[in-house]
Amino acid sequence: MMTIELADWQISIIAQHYMRNHGKHATAYIDERICNLTWAGNRAGAETWERIATRVEELSSQDRTGQQTSH
Repeated sequence: MMTIELADWQISIIAQHYMRNHGKHATAYIDERICNLTWAGNRAGAETWERIATRVEELSSQDRTGQQTSH
């Protein structure tokens, strides 16, 4: 299987998409994907989704505080 590393800006776009489409359930949806990929032995895929989960947390934190980070 070929692994493609996503750039930070791509991770941000995906995170924003899931936040917009899944709202407060975005994190649970992403966690489920991480679990499924890990169970299937797709560590690279799980790591990508872990990056997305981290970005969702960062963006959610920005929404709560009204501050932006340097991403």
